[in-house]
Amino acid sequence: MEQTRGELLIVDDNPENLRVLSSMLKQEGYGVRAAKNGKQALASIDKDEPDLMLLDIHMPEMDGFELCRQIKTQPKFQTLPIIFLSALNDTFNKKQGFEAGAVDYMTKPFDVEEVKIRIKTHLNLKESLMAQDRLKEEIAQKDEQIKQLKAMLKGAS
Repeated sequence: MEQTRGELLIVDDNPENLRVLSSMLKQEGYGVRAAKNGKQALASIDKDEPDLMLLDIHMPEMDGFELCRQIKTQPKFQTLPIIFLSALNDTFNKKQGFEAGAVDYMTKPFDVEEVKIRIKTHLNLKESLMAQDRLKEEIAQKDEQIKQLKAMLKGAS
């Protein structure tokens, strides 16, 4: 089975946007899931956390800002990169998106190449941060081993 470049969740109530984005990103080798509203998105990430989420703002029941805030209040999803993809291109909405916890904000109509590049960039950043966290953990374990060895040596003398 072929390895995917990452698992993406697209959240948008517009079926055409879901179809276009899903098709384009699958061609790029990404695993793609779709959700038509905030409730479906929450259920999807609880079942299996994606590597990155593309999120629309205007949706029924729960808008993208509220969904993003709800996701980011959960510690296990703090590192999930969320990119808003919205027709709202004013500074106020962009600011709201970042304040809600998004890592990026793109406007519709979107440029296919820009979407690909931003997704790749944020997946690379996430991987780098995860690698950094693993190294910090290894260093902490080594420090603890050194302390234990010093205590043993001190006790033996």
